[in-house]
Amino acid sequence: MKTIVISAPEFSSKGGWVLDTQFVSTMGVPYLLAHGLGTPVSDAHTPISVESAGVYHLFVYTYNWIAPWKPQYAPGVFEVKIDEQTVPFTFGQTCPEWGWEYGGEISLSQGQHTLTFHDLTGFEGRFGLVVLTQDKHITLPKTAEDITTFCYTSGNFLVPQDQGDFDLVVCGGGIAGICASLSAARQGLKVALVQDRPVVGGNNSSEVRVWLGGETHFEPFPGIGNI
Repeated sequence: MKTIVISAPEFSSKGGWVLDTQFVSTMGVPYLLAHGLGTPVSDAHTPISVESAGVYHLFVYTYNWIAPWKPQYAPGVFEVKIDEQTVPFTFGQTCPEWGWEYGGEISLSQGQHTLTFHDLTGFEGRFGLVVLTQDKHITLPKTAEDITTFCYTSGNFLVPQDQGDFDLVVCGGGIAGICASLSAARQGLKVALVQDRPVVGGNNSSEVRVWLGGETHFEPFPGIGNI
């Protein structure tokens, strides 16, 4: 039976959705987040290739992020479309932790189609994986480790490549990590700075926008502000 797996980072156009990578250790895969501050974000979409025509079952790996506190309330809901057809199920409502929501059956012809995620609220809807399968009873992974393995075996993650040896590896590209890396490099060390975000800076980055605003080089601490 044919199974198509699409991970959130693979979406060719993320629209107004943002890619969040910081929780891979707890849920297994980077996910797309509809961070619209109450205004629905623009659609994310990507092409999919169907080799075998037939009836497919749609599963989405998602999470009602407020369910641990208010399980009856689902602020981050969204729809899925295939080409111009909207799947008659509203996603983001039922999973009290990261898990799979079943969207029902979809008939797909052989060839290229467009998969679209349509945000309805702008209140942090999220998804990490999409599975289209002809096997309704497929066993889908549940733990973060199994989710990651599933992505690798499905060809959705690049296999990590050995980047060589380093004198110092700094994990985290916030201000502390940037300063440590620069200081070590200036002293002649071979440094690797590992960052799981698209930009560096941590709270000071263009993502979070909590800028450093402290004074520098004032008495009795003339070195304050140096790296």
